[in-house]
Amino acid sequence: MIEHPISTESTKEMFTKPGLIKHTISNGALRNDEKSMDRSFLIKVGGNPRLIQYEDYYFTKLKEESFSFLFQVDEDGYPETLVQHDYNYPFGFGSLYIFAIIGATEIQHPVAGFWQFS
Repeated sequence: MIEHPISTESTKEMFTKPGLIKHTISNGALRNDEKSMDRSFLIKVGGNPRLIQYEDYYFTKLKEESFSFLFQVDEDGYPETLVQHDYNYPFGFGSLYIFAIIGATEIQHPVAGFWQFS
């Protein structure tokens, strides 16, 4: 993950993909109750991660260093119109998990994470 300033979308044709259908992130991603763990999300913020593989070795070092789950990007939650072919999944139809040390008023650097796929 790289922190960067907000920038506007490019109008240059060489930096755009014709035919890309744009989507927005909706309010469902912030739900953290038990029912939400059974739903697919493109982005899930806070609570507990929705894991593909439940193995302790993913979390051992993160727990030792006081990292908490921040968010995940889960390709199971892509809208059907966003992905046109199987090779368009950058995480191999998987999920990226991001963790951070979360202070009272801010997220401390660095962040850490891991990737899973099935």
